Amino acid sequence: MDYLHPEADDAGIGELSALALAHLGDGVYELMVRTWCVLHRKLTNRSLHSAVVRYVAAPAQAAAARRIEAAVDKACARGIKPMEFGGHDGTAQIARAVVAEL
Repeated sequence: MDYLHPEADDAGIGELSALALAHLGDGVYELMVRTWCVLHRKLTNRSLHSAVVRYVAAPAQAAAARRIEAAVDKACARGIKPMEFGGHDGTAQIARAVVAEL
C-alpha cells in the first residue's frame, strides 16, 4: 500500500462512517492550522503546539462554527443568497461576506 498516495473509489468513500469522515476532517484542519501557525507566527516548539491545540480543540471549532453561522445569517439577511437559492455568484458572495465578518 502506498501510504503517501491513498486511493479510494466512490463506493469506498460512500461506505465511510460519519466518525471516520470527521476524523479525516480534523486531520486536514489541524494540518491547515499548523501550516498557518508556522508560516505566520514566530513561536517556540512548545508555544506552537499550544497555539495549534487552542485552535483545533473541539470548543474552538464549535466557536468558529458559530461565528461562521452568524456571518452567513447576516449575509443572507442582507439579501445575499447561496447558489442553491439563486444565482451562480451567491455562494462566492456569501464566502466573501463571511470572511469580511470574521
